[in-house]
Amino acid sequence: MHQGGVSSLEMAIEAALYWPDGARKRSKSDHAERARNGRRRLLQALVDKHNEDHSLLGDFAYELKDVVECKVFSEKRGWYYHLNFTLTKGADRGIEDLFFVEVKYVRPVKQEELSVSCFCMIKPTDNGHCYGCTNNGSVNMKHPNSADEYTGGHLDVAGSQEERAQSCVHGR
Repeated sequence: MHQGGVSSLEMAIEAALYWPDGARKRSKSDHAERARNGRRRLLQALVDKHNEDHSLLGDFAYELKDVVECKVFSEKRGWYYHLNFTLTKGADRGIEDLFFVEVKYVRPVKQEELSVSCFCMIKPTDNGHCYGCTNNGSVNMKHPNSADEYTGGHLDVAGSQEERAQSCVHGR
């Protein structure tokens, strides 16, 4: 059946994608895209801060290339973000270095806070152990070989289903 030159199929598609007021409905892919954008913004801020703290400017500054892996887990009343990502630097924009960062998210009484406990270059062969990542399904996450370099993930505690399902976006 057609209504005003629009087929029933087109009307059904429009009803599935848009609310009656014309606003677009959010889909599962929208949530995934927001999560990816959140990870990228978090990492970009961390890279910018790292460059600033180490006075890396111009060709010496790191540039975020790609987010490779991300896991969020809870341990000792805090939330930890473990991320693998690649950076390029200066004239070597074709060479990508693999990095690991650990960020602890704490929610004190008045203000949320993120603190970086580890930001380091790692080798693809590094294989430090982290219960927080492996117990929550992220077996591909690369950690520094020395467990002393990061603070979270040293306790073998199985998280709840809710914790295991956490996506890696700020705002938990």
